[in-house]
Amino acid sequence: MAGGKFLIMNLQQGSADMMRRIYSNLKREIQNAEYSLAYKYMFTISAGGIALYKDKSDLPEILKKLTFSLDTAKRSGKNNLYLFNAVEYNNHLDELELENMLRISTSQNFEGFRLFYQPVIDAGKILAASGRENQEKYVIGAEALLRWEGKNKELIGADSIIPILERSNFIVPVGRWVLMTACAQCSAWNKTFPDFHMSINISYVQMKKTNLVDEVQAALEKTHVAPRNIILELTESGHIDSEQVQKMIMELAALGVQIDIDDFGTGYSNLRYIQNLHADTLKLDYTFVHKAVTGDGKDQKIIEYVTKMAHDLGMKVCLEGIESSVDIQKIGYIKPDKFQGFLFGRPVGAAQFEEENLRS
Repeated sequence: MAGGKFLIMNLQQGSADMMRRIYSNLKREIQNAEYSLAYKYMFTISAGGIALYKDKSDLPEILKKLTFSLDTAKRSGKNNLYLFNAVEYNNHLDELELENMLRISTSQNFEGFRLFYQPVIDAGKILAASGRENQEKYVIGAEALLRWEGKNKELIGADSIIPILERSNFIVPVGRWVLMTACAQCSAWNKTFPDFHMSINISYVQMKKTNLVDEVQAALEKTHVAPRNIILELTESGHIDSEQVQKMIMELAALGVQIDIDDFGTGYSNLRYIQNLHADTLKLDYTFVHKAVTGDGKDQKIIEYVTKMAHDLGMKVCLEGIESSVDIQKIGYIKPDKFQGFLFGRPVGAAQFEEENLRS
């Protein structure tokens, strides 16, 4: 079909097992060739397969499905066979449609993109209150969360749109819009609440593809927000301990903004880089916290030790996913610094957030 791509067709209604056998035979022949060449050259063979007799599509559509299958095999680590799955293919088409709509929104001054805000709570004051009400008095900040409003006014969350934005590199302009919008909102609320802080999620793709330090500095200057009131949240991953990322974090910290490690506990949690990063807060992932309040006590101990470690290193700890007062009763003895979760408020628009959390 093209360089390195071949199409094999069996018109005798072969089964999926036959496709697997053909693929295994090809793989074995490739390995034999490598051996005969004394492994001077090494090859991988990725393949996608589809049962023609089960599919009434025309040839162009069949080729699209085969291309999807081959690409899926490559994304799965190469050197393997992927058999066409209609459900996954339809999900793929839905993603392509969503990606196109996100592209249009980005080009039309970010029409359709929305920022929602979820309250961040002073855990110390909540614990000291011993169950008293008026939780709004303990709101010390908010996390800005990206949403996209579709054509039917349905809201699509960050879990669905961020991977698409990152894959297409549209996270670069959208991330710039999020940074500017969140800083402007924080600046507006700081006129009444000078210590109110705003947490903003930063994608690794943003850090890799842009000069993030310059973009943050430009947002601070344009919105006149105090740097100390801005928190940049970096998701824990294998990238965060690279020298390039650590250098960038030091430059961001020099601007006066705070740095939080988001979703701590979901990655490989390398304690060495935690010490080197000098982050302000570790945010323990909600799934981690959920296990602690529903499990047999081992996860509670892990959170207890991580919190103590963070405090000993001069960092704060935020527990995400707090959904009930029972959660607080079970893990309050750990003495975290911040809480976040549905118990204190779901993500809402700026006007509703102000009404629910800042009016009184």
